[in-house]
Amino acid sequence: MAILCGLDWPLRVSAKEIVAIPGYFVIGYEGTILLGALATLLGIFALCRLPNIIRKVGYDPRFSCDKFGLVVDCSSEQLEDVKAILKGAGADEVNEQDGL
Repeated sequence: MAILCGLDWPLRVSAKEIVAIPGYFVIGYEGTILLGALATLLGIFALCRLPNIIRKVGYDPRFSCDKFGLVVDCSSEQLEDVKAILKGAGADEVNEQDGL
């Protein structure tokens, strides 16, 4: 260790800093991008409610393959009218379920 003017710290070699601060900026920048991407992914999952662990009333696995379904929320007085309209429109199957 060199002593210069009564101070004992390491001398700078080749005009380099003792601690390279710009190297930490790169890691901080990349870490910020990584955290931003992960936060965006978690936000998409939360707002789109993915994955949907609890299936809603009216879901049928056939809807994911080759069929499509229609869920109609109506009162018990309107139920027969809705069934007649759907059957008249060519529905293959009309089911009644409670708890929508």
